Amino acid sequence: MALGHSVELPDQHVACTLQVALQRDLGGGDHAASLSRWRNPVTWVPDDGLVDGIERVRELAVGADEGASPWWYEQLYAEARVGASRVPWDHGEPTPYLVAWLRERFPSGRGSGRAVVVGCAYGDDAELVASYGFAVTAFDISASAVETARSRHPASAVDYRQADLLGLPEDWRGAFDLVVECTTLQSTPVALHERGAVSVASLCAVDGKILVIARCPADGDPPGPPWLLSEREVWQVAAGGVRLSSLQRISMRGGDRWVGEFVCA
Repeated sequence: MALGHSVELPDQHVACTLQVALQRDLGGGDHAASLSRWRNPVTWVPDDGLVDGIERVRELAVGADEGASPWWYEQLYAEARVGASRVPWDHGEPTPYLVAWLRERFPSGRGSGRAVVVGCAYGDDAELVASYGFAVTAFDISASAVETARSRHPASAVDYRQADLLGLPEDWRGAFDLVVECTTLQSTPVALHERGAVSVASLCAVDGKILVIARCPADGDPPGPPWLLSEREVWQVAAGGVRLSSLQRISMRGGDRWVGEFVCA
């Protein structure tokens, strides 16, 4: 469940970073093959259904209980399964900055341990993380999204689950060495941001890392969804033994992005 109303296309500086990261020798083998479809993540262009998809999201959000989990995302994904709606954040590729971040943090192309992808939608980010050797669990509040992710990646080693960020399984607490949160918190109403941030933090194992990517608010933004995160709200992930190690505001076409890195002591 990743919601944004602008295309995540980096500015020239970040685009160059991404291209350098993606055009280096990936070491060959299965890892290189698994990344081949994502070698150039900055060239994606939305089709004409993007605006209509966002309008449908806002229609579904009207009248929803802002203090309750946004189960209406299931309606959108269920409609998309039968061709009645378009999921506007389905770019068919992983989050561009995640591509560069993984390449920089794991230059050998291999990581280790357990990872979780929050709000996985159709699994593009999850498959990328899995290609680095992590044992990945990926979850979404929408059962239809999870079913589509499984069907899109039939040979995947990713464990796709239907789960609510605000009511996670107890055995996931402190279970993951890498937690990836790309634009899911902003897809929930403001009243849920702090609870969601604390829940993200709860997933991280001791000595683990959390990566948070979210769009920064700007003057003239329409009312949510998405409900964009303030800097203070990004900081809220630093809870329950988790501390912020780095927070950047990165300029990208379509709006700046927060990129926060956290560690669990």
